[in-house]
Amino acid sequence: MGLLIVLAIAVVILVWQNTVVVPEIDSISSVTATTTVPEVNTNGELLPATSGGETLPLPNEAVDDDIKVCTMDAKQCPDGSYVGRVGPSCVFADCPIVTAPVVVCTDTMKNAKACPAIYAPVCGLVEIQCITTPCDPIPETFSSGCSACSWGNVISYTAGACAGFTPE
Repeated sequence: MGLLIVLAIAVVILVWQNTVVVPEIDSISSVTATTTVPEVNTNGELLPATSGGETLPLPNEAVDDDIKVCTMDAKQCPDGSYVGRVGPSCVFADCPIVTAPVVVCTDTMKNAKACPAIYAPVCGLVEIQCITTPCDPIPETFSSGCSACSWGNVISYTAGACAGFTPE
């Protein structure tokens, strides 16, 4: 018969092979838990436990060797959210895809006489004139949304610099 004394106010349930340890609270300052040590035969195999003359079943001996346990760490995504690890290879989950809202340049924005001197890069779609066929707009990085639209030939913009392009 084993005796476990824990100096704290806590209720703990421990499982050791086929024996459950249930604590008994003796006082405010200590918790005492009792357990029985399971019996084993000469080969080291676990014998069925008994409780009040009744034989208890042995735990399932089948063990799944493919069970993986991932650590509980997290990764912060560019949008400020967090993702954890997922099985079966315990890699971090993909960050959510966040697309910047598209701001369409209005006539008022295109006719701006002056823009604040701030650097908040945007990726503007510059409309170009083609002689033979319609052409797709070209992405170009501008220092701000105001400076992009004030060019007059920018259709729209999104926050952030264009990939592979440098600011004006």
